[in-house]
Amino acid sequence: MLIEFGKLVKKLPPGLHLINPCSQKLMIVDIRTKVMDIPPQNLLTNDNVTIKVDAFVTYRILCPELAYFSVQDFKSLLMNLCKGLFKTVVAQRTLTELLNDRHAISKQITSLIDEQTAPFGV
Repeated sequence: MLIEFGKLVKKLPPGLHLINPCSQKLMIVDIRTKVMDIPPQNLLTNDNVTIKVDAFVTYRILCPELAYFSVQDFKSLLMNLCKGLFKTVVAQRTLTELLNDRHAISKQITSLIDEQTAPFGV
């Protein structure tokens, strides 16, 4: 992305480009799929059992302009969003539900994360 005086001028295709270093800035945004580890957290289930949950998140930048201009740090946004969603989802279920319905819970968390990160291009 070519940014001039803080405004997006255009998206640049791959290759060599000439820029004015005084007024223009070249932002390189990696749009490959990345993996982020969520640190383990102690969470309380609906039946008052404390469990330790660790997870990972795969994400990809879909719209580099939104990811750069909408949020200051999309990685910390994604990390805090996932931690909060884990707390909410685990608190609504008992331990046996968590152990038996892992795939359904995973799909629910994925849809919630996708819904909340879509406005940021992630």
